[in-house]
Amino acid sequence: MRNPKNEIIAGIIRERKLQGITQLELARRLGTQQSNISRFESRNYNPSVDFLDRVARCLGKELHIELREAGERR
Repeated sequence: MRNPKNEIIAGIIRERKLQGITQLELARRLGTQQSNISRFESRNYNPSVDFLDRVARCLGKELHIELREAGERR
């Protein structure tokens, strides 16, 4: 079954690694601790939309959320 939260987190991890950014550097950019990034990436944290938006901006990206018809894949 599809899990949107896990898909978003996996995308953020992938982008962070593609850019060569460590968890520590991302935490510094966000003004938080590395342990918070680790907890987020291990899916032990339920992030708010605001947090996801801040992470996306720190990676030079934009967060987009949309509703689609059930079963519709992009």
